[in-house]
Amino acid sequence: MEEEYRIPLTSEDIFNAVYEGDKPGDVIVFDELESTNSYLMAKGEEFNNFTVVIAKRQTKGKGRLSRSFYSPECGLYMSVLLRPDILNTQLTYITPSVAVAVSQAIEKVFGIAVGIKWVNDIIYRGKKVCGILTEASIDPLENKPRYVVVGIGVNVFTPEGGFPDEIKDIAGCLSDSSADRVKFIHFICEIIHNIRKYCQGEALFNNHSEYVRRSVVMGKRVSYSKNGGLTCARVAGITDAYSLLLETDNSGIDEIASGEISIRAQDLYV
Repeated sequence: MEEEYRIPLTSEDIFNAVYEGDKPGDVIVFDELESTNSYLMAKGEEFNNFTVVIAKRQTKGKGRLSRSFYSPECGLYMSVLLRPDILNTQLTYITPSVAVAVSQAIEKVFGIAVGIKWVNDIIYRGKKVCGILTEASIDPLENKPRYVVVGIGVNVFTPEGGFPDEIKDIAGCLSDSSADRVKFIHFICEIIHNIRKYCQGEALFNNHSEYVRRSVVMGKRVSYSKNGGLTCARVAGITDAYSLLLETDNSGIDEIASGEISIRAQDLYV
């Protein structure tokens, strides 16, 4: 069984700063978990809205498309439980809104400019420093989620010995310095504050312009899967529901709501 511990983030002073006196959830920190998303997805019915689970390291970190997420003890691995009053078709607004929330937290705490690669990756100096995974428990009798779990994995500091060979060319970190506990806690607070700000009520639907402003793919040529093959196109836009509009070489427009796009590394710089 996982051994739980708590950091000062759960003190009344911190919660008053983050939640302005309203403590809707809890912050639970573990030395190690298989996956913070898996933990909250399994126990979602037990927790309040905006409950946060953090692990110092993950043994089976999860990424999109069933990929693993490298999670050594030098990053931030957190999941947030949300109970949004939205339809299932509106779930597509959550990941981009969280991307905006995390990007703003990075910019404020670390003082660096980052970009967003559609739909869920945050980029710094041409490399991925954060991935976001949104999962939902769906009520089959209603057209709305019971709850949503958003996983946020951030490469905050450089891992000892560097990144593994298979990801060293694509993975980056926010800071080359050693871990700063105060800055780390400040970063967590900013993310929680921003998610509360951008991911509930009507605010969830008002983040499009901030997302597009940070996009590193607008106007760039990308490749993507189509009809079993690989197609190249120019990114022409991002719809209000965060689908990607792609202008193909024959001047047609493809719209994709999910999946993966590839882009040259040199085109990822902000």
